[in-house]
Amino acid sequence: DKKPYAAPPKNGESPRKSKAAGKVPNFNSFRKKLIFIIAGVILLIGFLVWAIFFAPRATVEITAKTSKENISTSVTLGQTLTTDATKGTLKAVQVEESQEAAVDFQATGTQEQGEAASGKMTLTKSSPGSKKIELGTGFSNGDCTFVTRSEVTVPGATPGGWNGSGFSTTPGTVDVQVKATAIGEQCNLSSRSYQSTESGISAKGGDMTGGSKKTLKIVTQEDVQKASEQLAQQNNNEIKTKLEAKFGSGVKAIDSSFRTLKADTAPAPQVGQEAPNGTAKLTSSITYAMNGVATNDLDDFIEAAVKSKLSKETDQRVYETGAGAAKLTDFAATDTGGTASLAATAQVGPQINDSDVKKRVAGKRFGDIQSDLKSIDGVNNVEVKFWPFWVNTVPGDTQKISIKFNLDEN
Repeated sequence: DKKPYAAPPKNGESPRKSKAAGKVPNFNSFRKKLIFIIAGVILLIGFLVWAIFFAPRATVEITAKTSKENISTSVTLGQTLTTDATKGTLKAVQVEESQEAAVDFQATGTQEQGEAASGKMTLTKSSPGSKKIELGTGFSNGDCTFVTRSEVTVPGATPGGWNGSGFSTTPGTVDVQVKATAIGEQCNLSSRSYQSTESGISAKGGDMTGGSKKTLKIVTQEDVQKASEQLAQQNNNEIKTKLEAKFGSGVKAIDSSFRTLKADTAPAPQVGQEAPNGTAKLTSSITYAMNGVATNDLDDFIEAAVKSKLSKETDQRVYETGAGAAKLTDFAATDTGGTASLAATAQVGPQINDSDVKKRVAGKRFGDIQSDLKSIDGVNNVEVKFWPFWVNTVPGDTQKISIKFNLDEN
């Protein structure tokens, strides 16, 4: 039998399209969609489990009414001490900074320097018998006194011949070198007579020369002391800044503890020597020191000191020690450290225990929490912050609850 064939299109007609074969489903595409749907469901379930059981967290903010508690006490500071409020001791930190420095200063001491005038003097004795003149015997004229520079003997007068009216005598004379007792040009005297301190002896001197005098500026110990003090005051602010930087952020510097620990000074010229033009220089190697207290130690000390004052008030606790604003003043250095006055203002309020609060708020809503906690004496306000945003109940797990205290200091 012959199979029928489709008739060819007539002139002007388009050929007919053959009938499409039946479509076969794509199972690969279906499987992919199914996998995505299942994965989405699993993720949704996981998210819901996380959102309901793991994600919820809450922060309870309690504003407590506090009051100020002032402490003022003397403390003993030392690098080897331990912080103990009952003993009044604070562990201290000491830093040092060395600096080479120099300062010019004016010498105020004076000293006269020069030569005493000197010359020759003739001593005369007009009576019989010799006389010994000791070394250092003085002969004066006005403000100048000259002393003999050696021991001499003045011979006595001797008889002379007949002079027509009687027998004459010849005085005994001796020359001796003399020197003025004071330096200066004022005793450069011309030839003249001098008053004698020796009975029966007259004196006449020749020209006295060589006297001179000048006034020198001399360095005194007081000059050096004043220069040392001036040197120690130089750049104090700069040195303080360097010392405070050495403490770091965790230490509170004691401003009144800034001091000169050691100073090796060398004046030029030395004490007692002439300062040319009256100017001298002091060079020095100075070691400065400053003490401080670690903020943690200060915090512990103040808290313990305040707690001891509140020992009879069991319903109170220390919320803020005030260590940051505490003042350590009147520092006095000792061989082992120093002493100072400590003043601080702490904030104390109702005794509220974090763990107790967590147990009280677990599983509760905001309104119930606020009513419960506000009933505690000293609590002014309560706020609860939930996370994520859809959570409106505090989790039952206390590990997921945070307690934050705000202080109402008014």
